[in-house]
Amino acid sequence: GTFSGAELIIPAYYKGLPVTTIGFGAFENCNMITSVFVPDTVVRIEGNAFLNCKNLKTISIPDSVKSIGSTAFSGCNSLSSAYYRGTGKPWWSNILDPRVTIHYN
Repeated sequence: GTFSGAELIIPAYYKGLPVTTIGFGAFENCNMITSVFVPDTVVRIEGNAFLNCKNLKTISIPDSVKSIGSTAFSGCNSLSSAYYRGTGKPWWSNILDPRVTIHYN
């Protein structure tokens, strides 16, 4: 991905291939991240992907994501907003801390 300040933008393509998974522990303990944008090519966010990213405040998740590990956002104590780029209530809302506000785009 690319960093712009503390915003992490996961690329849709890497070396010509679609990025479909954010792997287990990919950004674990990365306290520089304050926001994450997940592209429409991603279908899976594995467990511990953002574990203990203490400064992560916002995430943007598309409706293409069909699987999120239950510990993907564990320990993200600053996470307050999740932006869902889809229709209806996202199936993954119960994975997040109840204090996280889900915004529907």
